[in-house]
Amino acid sequence: MSIAQWIGLTLAALALTAAAYQLISLAAVLRFFSAPVSIANGAEAVTLLKPLHGDEPRLAENLATFLATDYAGPVQLVCGVGAPQDSAIGAIEALRKAHSASDIALCTGPRAPGTNAKVGNLIAMMASAKHDILVLSDSDMVVARDYLPRVVGALAQPGVGAVSCLYA
Repeated sequence: MSIAQWIGLTLAALALTAAAYQLISLAAVLRFFSAPVSIANGAEAVTLLKPLHGDEPRLAENLATFLATDYAGPVQLVCGVGAPQDSAIGAIEALRKAHSASDIALCTGPRAPGTNAKVGNLIAMMASAKHDILVLSDSDMVVARDYLPRVVGALAQPGVGAVSCLYA
């Protein structure tokens, strides 16, 4: 066998291996997306963690979408700011008035020490969290009514310990 033939066979074997890998990957993706979506029935209590810094456009409206989901179980919203004079507090107070039946906690700091302000804020907020299931998201998120049932349903699957959601 010449060197050219040996190189040709080696390249053909590599191409077949790559093609097989692509087919296996495609099968895994199709299996993942064909699995039924689990929707939670609301039996588990949930705490939503919202670390905040300053007022921003539509802050109260964005947070209100988390309180208007189709989740039947207890939901607590914990909002945290790093200082008692943070401008986000006004939006939280307006949210409390508009949703007086909702469990909304406000932590006004101080943040736990550290190099990351958001993580320090979250650490300080944990003292107010009432429930074992924690949902953390940024303040600029707006969610659909099925968001919380889907997230908690995904978390309830066997072997799942954390769930992540992409947003734009």
